[in-house]
Amino acid sequence: QNCFLAHGNRLDKRLWTSLWKSLLTSKLNHALYSIIHPDVGVFLAQGIAYLSRKQRRNPHLANMFENYAQSKLDDVDIVILAHTHIPVFKKYPNNKYYLNTGDWIEHFSYGVIDKGKVSLHYKGDRLLF
Repeated sequence: QNCFLAHGNRLDKRLWTSLWKSLLTSKLNHALYSIIHPDVGVFLAQGIAYLSRKQRRNPHLANMFENYAQSKLDDVDIVILAHTHIPVFKKYPNNKYYLNTGDWIEHFSYGVIDKGKVSLHYKGDRLLF
């Protein structure tokens, strides 16, 4: 089986995401992080992660990811994405799959490919699909 695996953050073109990406990858940000104490850097990074988690999940984004996955399934058997933090398992004809792993904070979900079988699980090994 051929698999396409990507985080998916480059598919997300929302303004908020683009602004954060520009800020966090800027040379100025890297320079500032190099002069502050590591504990302060960790505190700031945790604050940014907290704000990101508090952002409402966008159903339009989930649909966009699924459409993107379907376009990739012409060339591969399995498409695995993340970024939306919404667990998704879709099986298509000819044993084609789209899997979004969800997250480990709220849903505790993860994907498994074992002996050609694709599945989505929760922590505690409860099978989702």
